[in-house]
Amino acid sequence: NNHPENKYRKWFSTAITYLIAGGLCWYMLWASAISHYTVLQNTVPEWTTYFCTGITTGSLSFIYAFYIRTFNRTLKYLLNAFTGGFCLGFILSLNCYDVCVYLFPDKVISYESEYDVVFPGPSRGKYGHCEAGLWLK
Repeated sequence: NNHPENKYRKWFSTAITYLIAGGLCWYMLWASAISHYTVLQNTVPEWTTYFCTGITTGSLSFIYAFYIRTFNRTLKYLLNAFTGGFCLGFILSLNCYDVCVYLFPDKVISYESEYDVVFPGPSRGKYGHCEAGLWLK
């Protein structure tokens, strides 16, 4: 049972698992950094997309656990499979719209807004006011 092939296979599968987990963590950090500099329209259904993606991956995990496992088909096991799939899909779909905006910059929507220039500008604390300020209508 302690063949060298099994040992190398175990090391290889562990290394691949850690690489994938590290890549997913890097993606989530990168996507959240992008979202700080991205403004989306209010009409974008962000939370609906996140929950639908989570429900879809959770359902696929539930179906996989139901059909692949021949034993231990308890309700707790199936609900754990659904919950794990839901969390994975939900977390990985967060900021997907921000990433799309970043990756496809030619699809920028611009609009005109009305504004007034006021003198003096907003307060800068105890150091006075800015020279001028903008008030959006």
